[in-house]
Amino acid sequence: MEDSTLQSRRQEAADGEWQRYDMGGYLAEDADGWEWTTRSLEMTRVVYFENAEDPGSATVKGQFTVRFRDFGSAEVDDVSASIGGCLIGRRVPPEPTGTPGRPV
Repeated sequence: MEDSTLQSRRQEAADGEWQRYDMGGYLAEDADGWEWTTRSLEMTRVVYFENAEDPGSATVKGQFTVRFRDFGSAEVDDVSASIGGCLIGRRVPPEPTGTPGRPV
């Protein structure tokens, strides 16, 4: 598969994970774009969370990571968010798709 096509599919999958992810009560105020290296299984982005201890102060930097199943795949294997190395929130899987009335 052509690298640009794979990277496009991975970015689409990562965007979907980002949109669905339950941050577990933490408020993401902003995020940088996706970062990755060629031949990597992960895409990451820096996330700026509201400082829960002092909401009017500067944001707290965290990370959001999407890990893919293998080098040639856009299938997501794992997703996580963290602040200061501590995991937060949980992955919300995509809604199953299928034909109405037929098992998925």
